[in-house]
Amino acid sequence: MKPRSRPARGQRGFSLLELMIAVIIGMFSVLVILQVLGNTATSRRIAVAGGDAQLNGLAAVRAMTLDVEHAGLGLQSFNISGCSVSYTTSSDGASVTLPLAPVTINPATSLVPAGDANTDTLLVVSGNSGSPSEGDAVTSATASTAYVVTTPASFIANDRVVVAPATRAATCALQLATVGGVSGSVLTVSNGSSGLPSGSIVYNLGGTPTVRAYAVRNGDLTVCDYLAYNCGSSTYTSTVTPSVWVPVANNIASLRAQYARDTSGISGSTSTMDGIVDTYDQATPGSVAAVTIPLYCQWARVVGIRAAVVGRGQQYDKTLSYTGTSNASTAKSVLPLPVWDGSSTGTLNPTAVPITLSSGIADWDRYRYVVSQTTIPLRNAIWQGSQPAYQGGSGGC
Repeated sequence: MKPRSRPARGQRGFSLLELMIAVIIGMFSVLVILQVLGNTATSRRIAVAGGDAQLNGLAAVRAMTLDVEHAGLGLQSFNISGCSVSYTTSSDGASVTLPLAPVTINPATSLVPAGDANTDTLLVVSGNSGSPSEGDAVTSATASTAYVVTTPASFIANDRVVVAPATRAATCALQLATVGGVSGSVLTVSNGSSGLPSGSIVYNLGGTPTVRAYAVRNGDLTVCDYLAYNCGSSTYTSTVTPSVWVPVANNIASLRAQYARDTSGISGSTSTMDGIVDTYDQATPGSVAAVTIPLYCQWARVVGIRAAVVGRGQQYDKTLSYTGTSNASTAKSVLPLPVWDGSSTGTLNPTAVPITLSSGIADWDRYRYVVSQTTIPLRNAIWQGSQPAYQGGSGGC
């Protein structure tokens, strides 16, 4: 019996043309998916870059604020405010002389070398003693190694102190001494001032006063401890030494600052200040541009600091531009340049301090920027405390 043969069936499957069409459709699908993923990643990076700029700026503002808001503690006495103070730094053994003032904007480059182009520098000074800012009178002439004081309980070992005559000298130059110990009413000091008469005043700045310089260097906000190092030395800035000029915030494009000044009563029959800001400027007390009243009153009338920090995002974005015009051929989004309250002149701001970003980095206009600004009251300047006649004041400026 013959086996039954099955009829041949026709072959089934995709033709070559169908396969080619499927491959082309798949390729286009992959391209679309990759394009969507790429755009999403770019958008995410740009958004993160904007967040980075904001965080960098806020970190810089916070770091400065912590020092500036305490500036001037222990320096309120008219007898020493604005005087110069000399001492030897602890780490590099340099002899330095600085202004004994709460905050100095753009001090001489010999004190704080200039930072990145079109940025400001700050010098911040404060004590940390709980002793009265009016100081303590000595009961005998001072020696370079010992001060005999009225209230020895106000001092402990390692306090940093300055001594000044009861009547402010025309040339007010002080020496920062260190208390080695207290025995009875005698302060044993090193590097003290000798020859000042009985009745002179010893001012206690505490065991760890703050003397810090701020500057933007190589795109970072940096701070230098002036008690440890000679921050004015170009050795540390020609090639930035990070152990001396310590970075506190990265990607900072600009730092701008102004004095908040009380000018009430200067040109009237009375010179009494009211503690309210009347103008903002960069005229440092004692400079040619400052008003012609006693130096200690010029510093007392600086009641705050207005500052702006510009943070830069890390993400390069070729679609951005801060210059030119936006059109289809360039496909760039033209953004406004960063500004702050000090960028233009006005009644409270007679001199503009603009923010300039076009130096220090190539293709600067392909990055995102965020301006963080603040006004920090100098409470220790406003709360002047008692100013008795022997300290050169009679109740204020």
